[in-house]
Amino acid sequence: MKKLLIIFILLVKICHAQNNRDKRNYLVYAAQVSLYDKNYNQSLKYFTKAFKYAPAQTSYELLTAASVAFKLNKVKIAESYLKESITKYKVPLELINTYPKLAPYKNSKLIKKINSSYDNLLKEYYFHLKNISAYLEVEQLVTKDQYVRSLTNYYLGVSDEEGGEMLFNYINAVNKKDSSGIEKYGRYVNFKDKNLENLKFKLMENTDSLNMQKYIDITKRYGYFENG
Repeated sequence: MKKLLIIFILLVKICHAQNNRDKRNYLVYAAQVSLYDKNYNQSLKYFTKAFKYAPAQTSYELLTAASVAFKLNKVKIAESYLKESITKYKVPLELINTYPKLAPYKNSKLIKKINSSYDNLLKEYYFHLKNISAYLEVEQLVTKDQYVRSLTNYYLGVSDEEGGEMLFNYINAVNKKDSSGIEKYGRYVNFKDKNLENLKFKLMENTDSLNMQKYIDITKRYGYFENG
């Protein structure tokens, strides 16, 4: 019941999200919750929908989505996410070969294919990186945006990855009816502070406005940038 409530809350947040990146983030969380619950079909649907709103925030999201596609024997989708992780995010081959969620498939034809074609895929990454200066400027905007949206995690002293782990651990504690775990991880997952939320909202509002102005300036100087 708690898991359904978490999914419901995330979906409600999507409806009220300020922009497509926030919608993507909430859908990725929903995908992770469904994955933890071994509802692989629903997890893949959430991942797919999330990446339609905005590109993956990190390459790990793509690798995890690929692992879910593998679980469902949807090799073409898995291949698409793995290739995108290289051509768009420059994922090291070593990471693909050692990523825990992909470990069960390390001897699959697809993983072997990715290994053999990695150099060409990496060349594609550099080919699409037409203007390094524009790329670095856009990356700075993305970093600012992600920092503001992760403000609660920074306030609590946890990284984005640790925040995701807290969510998984909280769900696990709920499933096991582990009261100490629910209390421990619930402090992070259910953390609310009105002053912090007001500050975060104002920072997000100002950051979005400043980033938009800067991005318009970048496109005027360099042209449209695909992953902006």
